[in-house]
Amino acid sequence: NYTVLVIVTFTLASPLAAAQAGEPVLDAGRQITYHVFMGELAAERGDGKTADKEYLEAARLSPDPSLASHAAVLAYGAGDDAAALEAARRWQSLVPKDGNAAQFVAVMDARLGDVTGAAGGFESLAKVQGGHPYGSDARMLEQETDAAHAMPVLTRIAADEMQSSDAHYALAHAALNYKQY
Repeated sequence: NYTVLVIVTFTLASPLAAAQAGEPVLDAGRQITYHVFMGELAAERGDGKTADKEYLEAARLSPDPSLASHAAVLAYGAGDDAAALEAARRWQSLVPKDGNAAQFVAVMDARLGDVTGAAGGFESLAKVQGGHPYGSDARMLEQETDAAHAMPVLTRIAADEMQSSDAHYALAHAALNYKQY
Protein backbone atom coordinates (compact mmCIF):
# COMPACT_ATOMS: atom_id res chain seq x y z
CA ASN A 1 0.00 0.00 0.00
CA TYR A 2 1.25 3.33 -1.03
CA THR A 3 -0.15 6.59 0.20
CA VAL A 4 0.24 9.49 -2.10
CA LEU A 5 0.25 12.91 -0.55
CA VAL A 6 -0.38 15.77 -2.88
CA ILE A 7 0.01 19.26 -1.57
CA VAL A 8 -1.44 22.07 -3.58
CA THR A 9 -0.61 25.61 -2.65
CA PHE A 10 -1.64 28.85 -4.14
CA THR A 11 -1.01 32.42 -3.27
CA LEU A 12 -3.49 35.24 -3.46
CA ALA A 13 -1.58 38.43 -3.94
CA SER A 14 -3.45 41.66 -3.56
CA PRO A 15 -4.13 43.60 -6.78
CA LEU A 16 -1.98 46.46 -5.47
CA ALA A 17 0.94 44.14 -4.71
CA ALA A 18 0.57 42.55 -8.14
CA ALA A 19 0.70 45.95 -9.84
CA GLN A 20 3.75 46.99 -7.82
CA ALA A 21 5.51 43.72 -8.71
CA GLY A 22 4.82 44.28 -12.40
CA GLU A 23 2.36 41.38 -12.59
CA PRO A 24 -0.89 41.78 -14.49
CA VAL A 25 -3.64 43.39 -12.45
CA LEU A 26 -6.86 41.40 -12.07
CA ASP A 27 -9.95 42.60 -13.86
CA ALA A 28 -12.71 44.17 -11.77
CA GLY A 29 -14.66 40.94 -11.37
CA ARG A 30 -11.64 39.09 -10.08
CA GLN A 31 -10.72 41.96 -7.78
CA ILE A 32 -14.22 41.86 -6.30
CA THR A 33 -13.96 38.09 -5.85
CA TYR A 34 -10.54 38.49 -4.25
CA HIS A 35 -11.80 41.06 -1.72
CA VAL A 36 -14.91 39.04 -0.88
CA PHE A 37 -12.78 35.91 -0.42
CA MET A 38 -10.31 37.74 1.82
CA GLY A 39 -13.21 39.28 3.74
CA GLU A 40 -14.75 35.87 4.31
CA LEU A 41 -11.43 34.43 5.46
CA ALA A 42 -10.99 37.33 7.89
CA ALA A 43 -14.54 36.92 9.19
CA GLU A 44 -13.96 33.20 9.75
CA ARG A 45 -10.87 34.05 11.79
CA GLY A 46 -12.87 36.58 13.81
CA ASP A 47 -10.97 39.54 12.35
CA GLY A 48 -13.87 41.95 11.91
CA LYS A 49 -11.70 44.95 11.02
CA THR A 50 -10.05 43.18 8.09
CA ALA A 51 -13.36 41.64 7.00
CA ASP A 52 -15.08 45.01 6.88
CA LYS A 53 -12.10 46.58 5.07
CA GLU A 54 -12.11 43.87 2.40
CA TYR A 55 -15.88 43.97 1.92
CA LEU A 56 -15.80 47.76 1.68
CA GLU A 57 -13.20 47.49 -1.07
CA ALA A 58 -15.36 44.94 -2.89
CA ALA A 59 -18.39 47.22 -2.52
CA ARG A 60 -16.46 50.13 -4.02
CA LEU A 61 -15.80 48.04 -7.13
CA SER A 62 -19.08 46.18 -7.47
CA PRO A 63 -22.42 47.33 -8.91
CA ASP A 64 -24.19 44.85 -6.60
CA PRO A 65 -26.22 46.65 -3.89
CA SER A 66 -26.38 43.53 -1.71
CA LEU A 67 -22.60 43.53 -1.47
CA ALA A 68 -22.62 47.20 -0.41
CA SER A 69 -25.38 46.42 2.11
CA HIS A 70 -23.35 43.54 3.54
CA ALA A 71 -20.25 45.74 3.73
CA ALA A 72 -22.25 48.39 5.64
CA VAL A 73 -23.54 45.84 8.14
CA LEU A 74 -20.09 44.30 8.63
CA ALA A 75 -18.47 47.68 9.22
CA TYR A 76 -21.26 48.65 11.61
CA GLY A 77 -20.77 45.40 13.51
CA ALA A 78 -17.04 46.01 13.70
CA GLY A 79 -17.66 49.48 15.14
CA ASP A 80 -16.21 51.27 12.12
CA ASP A 81 -18.85 53.97 11.66
CA ALA A 82 -16.95 55.81 8.92
CA ALA A 83 -16.65 52.65 6.80
CA ALA A 84 -20.29 51.76 7.55
CA LEU A 85 -21.36 55.19 6.29
CA GLU A 86 -19.25 54.88 3.15
CA ALA A 87 -20.67 51.45 2.37
CA ALA A 88 -24.22 52.64 3.12
CA ARG A 89 -23.78 55.60 0.78
CA ARG A 90 -22.54 53.21 -1.91
CA TRP A 91 -25.59 51.02 -1.27
CA GLN A 92 -27.88 54.04 -1.52
CA SER A 93 -26.21 55.21 -4.74
CA LEU A 94 -26.84 51.79 -6.31
CA VAL A 95 -30.53 51.68 -5.27
CA PRO A 96 -31.60 55.28 -4.60
CA LYS A 97 -35.21 54.35 -3.80
CA ASP A 98 -34.30 51.76 -1.16
CA GLY A 99 -35.64 53.06 2.15
CA ASN A 100 -33.40 50.74 4.17
CA ALA A 101 -30.28 52.18 2.56
CA ALA A 102 -31.49 55.75 3.11
CA GLN A 103 -32.35 55.00 6.72
CA PHE A 104 -28.94 53.39 7.32
CA VAL A 105 -27.21 56.48 5.88
CA ALA A 106 -29.31 58.83 8.05
CA VAL A 107 -28.56 56.87 11.22
CA MET A 108 -24.84 56.73 10.44
CA ASP A 109 -24.84 60.48 9.71
CA ALA A 110 -26.38 61.02 13.15
CA ARG A 111 -23.85 58.74 14.84
CA LEU A 112 -21.02 60.67 13.20
CA GLY A 113 -22.49 64.05 14.20
CA ASP A 114 -23.71 65.21 10.78
CA VAL A 115 -26.95 66.81 11.99
CA THR A 116 -27.79 68.38 8.62
CA GLY A 117 -27.21 65.15 6.71
CA ALA A 118 -29.15 63.01 9.18
CA ALA A 119 -32.09 65.42 9.42
CA GLY A 120 -32.21 65.77 5.63
CA GLY A 121 -32.13 62.01 5.22
CA PHE A 122 -34.99 61.43 7.66
CA GLU A 123 -37.01 64.28 6.14
CA SER A 124 -36.57 62.83 2.64
CA LEU A 125 -37.71 59.44 3.89
CA ALA A 126 -40.74 61.03 5.53
CA LYS A 127 -41.80 62.60 2.24
CA VAL A 128 -41.58 59.24 0.48
CA GLN A 129 -43.18 57.21 3.28
CA GLY A 130 -45.96 59.61 4.19
CA GLY A 131 -47.94 59.00 7.36
CA HIS A 132 -46.22 59.62 10.69
CA PRO A 133 -42.66 58.41 10.24
CA TYR A 134 -40.83 60.66 12.69
CA GLY A 135 -41.88 58.59 15.68
CA SER A 136 -40.20 55.50 14.26
CA ASP A 137 -37.17 57.59 13.27
CA ALA A 138 -36.92 58.90 16.83
CA ARG A 139 -37.12 55.37 18.25
CA MET A 140 -34.41 54.25 15.86
CA LEU A 141 -32.18 57.17 16.83
CA GLU A 142 -32.79 56.40 20.50
CA GLN A 143 -31.63 52.81 19.92
CA GLU A 144 -28.65 53.61 17.70
CA THR A 145 -27.27 56.82 19.19
CA ASP A 146 -27.09 58.71 22.44
CA ALA A 147 -28.83 61.96 23.41
CA ALA A 148 -25.90 64.05 22.20
CA HIS A 149 -26.39 62.69 18.68
CA ALA A 150 -30.15 62.09 18.50
CA MET A 151 -31.50 65.29 20.05
CA PRO A 152 -29.83 67.75 17.65
CA VAL A 153 -31.15 65.75 14.68
CA LEU A 154 -34.69 65.63 16.04
CA THR A 155 -34.53 69.32 17.02
CA ARG A 156 -33.46 70.17 13.48
CA ILE A 157 -36.30 68.10 12.00
CA ALA A 158 -38.85 69.80 14.28
CA ALA A 159 -37.48 73.21 13.26
CA ASP A 160 -37.61 72.30 9.57
CA GLU A 161 -41.07 70.76 9.88
CA MET A 162 -42.78 73.42 12.00
CA GLN A 163 -46.27 72.29 10.90
CA SER A 164 -45.65 68.59 11.58
CA SER A 165 -47.16 67.50 14.86
CA ASP A 166 -45.48 64.13 14.31
CA ALA A 167 -42.02 65.74 14.20
CA HIS A 168 -42.68 67.67 17.40
CA TYR A 169 -44.12 64.62 19.13
CA ALA A 170 -41.05 62.59 18.14
CA LEU A 171 -38.78 65.29 19.60
CA ALA A 172 -40.81 65.39 22.82
CA HIS A 173 -40.79 61.59 23.10
CA ALA A 174 -37.03 61.46 22.67
CA ALA A 175 -36.52 64.31 25.16
CA LEU A 176 -38.62 62.42 27.70
CA ASN A 177 -36.68 59.22 27.00
CA TYR A 178 -33.38 61.05 27.49
CA LYS A 179 -34.73 62.82 30.59
CA GLN A 180 -34.24 66.23 28.98
CA TYR A 181 -37.45 67.70 30.37
